[in-house]
Amino acid sequence: MNEHGYCSNCGMDFDGDMIFDTFMEKYQDEERALESASHFGATKTSGRWDKKIGIYDMEKDMTTHYTCPECNHEWGRWGSRDVDNSVFFKVKTKDDNL
Repeated sequence: MNEHGYCSNCGMDFDGDMIFDTFMEKYQDEERALESASHFGATKTSGRWDKKIGIYDMEKDMTTHYTCPECNHEWGRWGSRDVDNSVFFKVKTKDDNL
């Protein structure tokens, strides 16, 4: 069963590795791995990392859209429509003269 869907542009499967397996590899201890996985809502048999990239807007203080790491296709947070990049703000840094 797919947890995170597929890219509507290239078909990439967004399901990553099992979260529990990641922590089991890190700690080599089932109890610690289960505890860490639980912080992500995962168990020993369910819960996968998501491969799609969330784009965060600091002014809006939220994820506004996503990008496919395979083909760079972007879509809005609330649907599969393509993103109009003009509606998103550039994150200002101290070096910007905006």
